[in-house]
Amino acid sequence: MSKAKKQLGRYDAIIVEIFRQHYRQGIESFEFSRSKFAEVAANLGIDLPKNIGDVLYSFRFRKDLPKEISDTAPIGLEWVI
Repeated sequence: MSKAKKQLGRYDAIIVEIFRQHYRQGIESFEFSRSKFAEVAANLGIDLPKNIGDVLYSFRFRKDLPKEISDTAPIGLEWVI
């Protein structure tokens, strides 16, 4: 598997787990700190990205949030980071 595919999979896994830990039906927003990335990566047994900011940047500007997250958005709305 290419390094890029591994990295994208790792980003997805981290952001999905953070979302799962915070999301409750009916909420419109939640906050989390960057320290959550290290905790989640350790719990998932995956390497923490060296540039944690790139995880956030990726989902803001380069790629869609994983389906597991986007499917929870109310009709007509979407999740953003």
